[in-house]
Amino acid sequence: MKTLTPIAAALLLSASGAALAGGNYAEQTQNLVGNKATATQTGFFTIDNGIIQNQSGFFNNAHATQSAEYGSLINQQQSDAFNYSSVQQSFGAINMAITDQSGWFNHAHVSQTAQLGSTAFIQQSGLGNSGSIYQLLGVGNDASIHQSGAFNNASISQVLSFESSASGTQDGLANSMNATQAGYSNVLTMLQANGGFNSMDIDQVGVVNIAAVSQFGWANKAHVGQYGLFNNAMVSQNGLLNYANVHQLGLGHDAGVFQNGAFNKALVSQTGLYETSLQSQVGLGNVAIVNQ
Repeated sequence: MKTLTPIAAALLLSASGAALAGGNYAEQTQNLVGNKATATQTGFFTIDNGIIQNQSGFFNNAHATQSAEYGSLINQQQSDAFNYSSVQQSFGAINMAITDQSGWFNHAHVSQTAQLGSTAFIQQSGLGNSGSIYQLLGVGNDASIHQSGAFNNASISQVLSFESSASGTQDGLANSMNATQAGYSNVLTMLQANGGFNSMDIDQVGVVNIAAVSQFGWANKAHVGQYGLFNNAMVSQNGLLNYANVHQLGLGHDAGVFQNGAFNKALVSQTGLYETSLQSQVGLGNVAIVNQ
């Protein structure tokens, strides 16, 4: 029985390792005090990926991991102090994830798993903002979060999603937005500005659903649920403690809710085919309900 010599064993192990991961590059630049960056590129078929991490400031943390990934890029930029960014890519190809942070105590997290040709982007400035993007089992998705102000929270999840896009912009104090997309070619735009403590929750499940939700003012709340095909919803809130809820189930619905004032309430429920609803509220304490 033949045995390998130590040199032959080392050569075999080296060749095997090259088959596991190859052609990857990592670039790290740090300035000033106490910054920490980690880049991990290991595992089967981890090939031709890139990680770029630039830190300037104090005690920023950036962590990037690529495993069983091909031809993808992670780019993390940090300035000022105590910002944290974590990005993970695995079991996919040709994806891109970017986090760009300035300010203090901001937190960004991106996870791309079993994605092909998808993009995730988080940009943060200000104090204590938190942004998360989760992309799981999909192709050609695009998600972006832009945060300024203080203590805002945003989350976008694209699961079993294909060729869909979601974008969220927050400016103000302690606003919250959460979005979930599943299906094909759904489109979502979210905006919170000139106020604080606003919240929105959006669900899109199906094909070519389109939603746009904007909030200006204080403590407004909106929920949009689209389940089906070719539904359209627009919600605009301006003022104080307004509430809007739009539920669409079926095909080809259109709903618009426009609130300007305080303590207004609008409810829309559409089931079936090609229903249309338009609600406009100006003033104080109005209630509008549509069931179709």
